Amino acid sequence: MWLGMFMRPIRLWRMCVLISDSSMYSFMQQQDRLRICIAGYGRTKAGLHRSYISSRGFTLIELVIVIVILGILAATALPRFIDMGSEARVAKLQAARGSVVSAASMANAASISRGLQPNDPVTVSGATITMLYRYPTANANGIVSASGLQATDYQFTAGSPADPPNTLVVSVVGAKNSSLCLFRYASPIVADGDIWISSTVESGC
Repeated sequence: MWLGMFMRPIRLWRMCVLISDSSMYSFMQQQDRLRICIAGYGRTKAGLHRSYISSRGFTLIELVIVIVILGILAATALPRFIDMGSEARVAKLQAARGSVVSAASMANAASISRGLQPNDPVTVSGATITMLYRYPTANANGIVSASGLQATDYQFTAGSPADPPNTLVVSVVGAKNSSLCLFRYASPIVADGDIWISSTVESGC
């Protein structure tokens, strides 16, 4: 293909020379046809040059510029994606706390409205919830079942000695530091007592 592209202007030039030397045309006709041939040769040469330019690969400088631009984009975009992951975990943690607050209130209202004993279980939406002093217990059969939180999304562990009695710690799965991405729920420890739900700790999400 390349050989044909290079031979085309040579053949055109030879044709122009034959036209200029031919006795078939007058001097003016020869000059006119020669100018046409030269113009066609020029266009052919320019087209050949453009074909060469368009078909050549990237230069080393162009590749370096592209790599630098991609590096800058990665350096600026990657932290933003990381922050988005952290913000999603914070939102998930806050949603879990909201669900726990709502579930505890609903279970308490159901226990009172049905005239149950303070420690009688409550059935809500088909789920049986264990109760302690009219509030869900701080375990899987209590507040976890009532709130609908899933073990695939959250971790549930017992509170530390520094926490109030009957404390359940709820943290987000996949957090950078699960001990700093959590909140605590504690069921009442006395009759007519109230639950305790801590604020969320989000610095490790």
